[in-house]
Amino acid sequence: MMSQWDQAFPIRKLIESGTPVVTVGQAYNDTAVACMQSGYPQYNLPGHIQVRTQTDPAILAAMANVIYQKCLHNDAFIRKYCFGFYPGDTVVSTGTGYNPVTYQPYYGQTFTTPTGISFVEYLNSLMTQYGGYQGVLNWASNLSGVPAKTIENLAIAYASTKPAMLWGGCTGAQKTNNGFSHVMLQIALAAMTGNVNQVGGGPGLDVNNPSEQMVILGNPNTPITTLPAPNPIGGRIAVSAGKLYDVVVNGRDQRTPAQLRADVLSINGIDLGPNPKLQVKMIYGGHFGSNTLNQSQNTNKNIMAYMAPNVKYTAIQENFLTATAAYCDIIFPAATTDELDGFSISQKSIQQLIPPMYESQADLAIDDLLAAAIGIPYSRGGKTDAQIMQERWENSTIDPRYTALYPNAKLPSWEQYRAQGGYNFPLTTSQTATFSNYVNMAPGSLPTETGRVQFWSPYYFYKDQALGSAYKKPDGGYYRSDYAPRAMYVRPYQGYEDVLAGGITGAKGFTYKLMLVSPHPRAGVHTNFRNLSMIVDQFPICVKI
Repeated sequence: MMSQWDQAFPIRKLIESGTPVVTVGQAYNDTAVACMQSGYPQYNLPGHIQVRTQTDPAILAAMANVIYQKCLHNDAFIRKYCFGFYPGDTVVSTGTGYNPVTYQPYYGQTFTTPTGISFVEYLNSLMTQYGGYQGVLNWASNLSGVPAKTIENLAIAYASTKPAMLWGGCTGAQKTNNGFSHVMLQIALAAMTGNVNQVGGGPGLDVNNPSEQMVILGNPNTPITTLPAPNPIGGRIAVSAGKLYDVVVNGRDQRTPAQLRADVLSINGIDLGPNPKLQVKMIYGGHFGSNTLNQSQNTNKNIMAYMAPNVKYTAIQENFLTATAAYCDIIFPAATTDELDGFSISQKSIQQLIPPMYESQADLAIDDLLAAAIGIPYSRGGKTDAQIMQERWENSTIDPRYTALYPNAKLPSWEQYRAQGGYNFPLTTSQTATFSNYVNMAPGSLPTETGRVQFWSPYYFYKDQALGSAYKKPDGGYYRSDYAPRAMYVRPYQGYEDVLAGGITGAKGFTYKLMLVSPHPRAGVHTNFRNLSMIVDQFPICVKI
């Protein structure tokens, strides 16, 4: 997603520098448009490879098979830094945590990969199941819609280019019911090619600051103290957001009565008694950066329309009349991002484009007014977002790792920073390594069960075995739960295989042969932005098939 984490600019600079960039995604979106100028001509790869939803793990598994069968894997890195790639892999753990069955610490334990669970055995099983090298490629191609030759070329390009960065981004294929296999296979590809600890490479996942890995634009974050989280009332009792409806109606979330009583007593100093229930008298939601009331599971209209009689008042801060806000007693008109001057959710600088319209106010300004109205001291002291942000900026410091490289480095003034809208610290390729979380990785230093990059997880494996052979998904002992304990393709629930098999039959007996693919479009990055006439006029409502 080009719109997130300010990566549009560094990706553009990578393309301009001649670095090949290929995006794999289901929609021809802004990222795909930008990458169409790139691609990897040397390996006959386009800038955008279009894939069917939820089938990315099949492509990754087929790529891993190409890399292994063509001996393009980095054997030295695998044996030094990884665990579970080869059959019978054995390692003495330097990891943390405890065995979920025996409760013994992992550190010092000897782990040996069980027969049939290693990654090599998984790849060989794909070869057997689908009829060899070309058969595995054809399987992934039939599922994903990507030509088999393109999948093969992508695998060879990734394994042959040193270094190569596999960037999963912050959203996408991992947000599906088989998304864990997508993540584990990304890590597997980065590990088997030795890219994990390479400058310009990476562990196969989104990192805290992807620019660290993009050698064109090293960008270490300057630590800026964030806004305080004022809690003038004190003693909040935390409940599960996904169980908010249950809390309102029944007084409990997923905790047992004993657990709820113990938690509230230890954290809040309140004894709820032998039959503990929380009594919700008022619901107040929609604060900037907290969308629990609007979008969490089983909330919004369920709570508002069918709430327990003990709830007397509902209030919300919102930009416009959402389905949830329509049921509230009080709506506080909150300013949009374009009307704010100070902080975004991620504490980045926002410059006001237009003043707040009509009676709307910034969320924190509404907090100020409410606190004053009921006599609660509020820690902001009447300061605006911009004033607080300026104080934070002027009292911030540069990362000492950067000042060690550039002793004369200094932050620009507040005025310069605001005028520029941000500030990037230049780094050379070699200096980027100083800021990477993985470049200086030592064998056995990762916080996994073994201390290494794992192609299978002892924790999930042993936890899975504890479920017993009668669990709903027995498959010969490798995994019984919904989540396989190793890197492998896992068929999604109601996925494309079901479409190929004739469709998905619903509760009323109808068979459906079309899948709904619904990433957030530009006009609907928030669920209800379609209510805004300005956006509707700019981006007509349509369905892409």
